[in-house]
This record gives sequence, C-alpha cells and structure tokens, in this order.
Amino acid sequence: GRSGFLEDKRPKILFESRWFHKLTDGRFDDSHPGLSTPKWVRNYEGGAKEYDRLAEALALDREAALKSASWGKFQILGVNHGVCGFPEVERFVGAMTESEGRHLEAFVGFVVANGLDDELRDRRWDDFAFGYNGPGYKQNRYAERMAEAYAKHSGGVLQPTVADIQRALNAHGADLAVDGVTGPKTRAAIRAFQREAG
Repeated sequence: GRSGFLEDKRPKILFESRWFHKLTDGRFDDSHPGLSTPKWVRNYEGGAKEYDRLAEALALDREAALKSASWGKFQILGVNHGVCGFPEVERFVGAMTESEGRHLEAFVGFVVANGLDDELRDRRWDDFAFGYNGPGYKQNRYAERMAEAYAKHSGGVLQPTVADIQRALNAHGADLAVDGVTGPKTRAAIRAFQREAG
C-alpha cells in the first residue's frame, strides 16, 4: 500500500468537518463553513493542503481540531485516541508523526478495542470494513480491496466467503439464509452437496 506519510515527512491526514462541528457544538459553522459542517461533505483538499485546513481549525479549538483529523496509514480519527491506547490526543498525534510502526500500533489498539479482531482474523472483510469505516464503506470498495490485498500478499487465491457458499448452495436447491454464518443448516447443506457431488 501507500505510505502513511507525505513527501515532506508529515503523516497523511484528512480533516473531517463533520467531526469538528460535532466537537465544537457547531460554533464555527457560520464563520468557517469549510471547516465545520453538520453533515458529512466531501470537502477534502488532499495532501499537504489538509494541513492548511488543520492549521485554521487549530487556531479556533486545538483539541477539537486534532480530534477531527484522521491520521497516518490507517486514517484513524483523532477522537479515537483513547481506544488506540493514547490517553491524550496530543500523544496520539505525536505517535503518528514518528513512524508507520506507531500507526500500526494505533490500528491494532483500535481494532482490538472495537472487537474487530475476529472479523479481521476470519477474513470477514465486509464485517470488518463496516466496523472500521461505518455504513459508507461500500462506496469506497474497502472490503473488496482488503480481500484483493490479502489474496495478493498471502500468496493464495481469493477464498469464497460463507455468504458466497450459501448463495451457491441455494442455486443448487438449498434454502439457506445468506447471512455469512456457518451454522448447522449451512454445514448440513454443505455435507448434502458433497454427498450428491461425490
């Protein structure tokens, strides 16, 4: 993947105006509509220009500004500093400036604290992407991209998900809920298909 740092060695960030609005109770919506919005809007400048937006927000409310940016390789929102293992947002930001190893440390803390480690370990990409990125994860193909990256770097081929298997079994006459869970009915349908197919 891509580096978690810009060419000038600062960590990559995206400033989230919706979070700045939330953390400042909308105090700056009228005076700084590019920094504070009640709803999510795609108003990113990208790259080093995100630091210009952050600097403007820092002058208004330092703590809210740092918490409103997503940081580093894994784009973890500063407001999540505590679950990542950093008691203060300033310490989190300091760690994000150090190395991608610190980015990984924060990512692991976030994943474990939010109970997403099983989804990751079990390669349940959709469940993980939903838990990590929220309901909008599909529009950025996060789950698909994770599955592709896993296949590329694991040396293996993409394995079908349980939901894929359930759909295939249903195409052969099974009547399964396509829920991605290997429950008793799914296991029985797999055994029946194996017996039938020889």
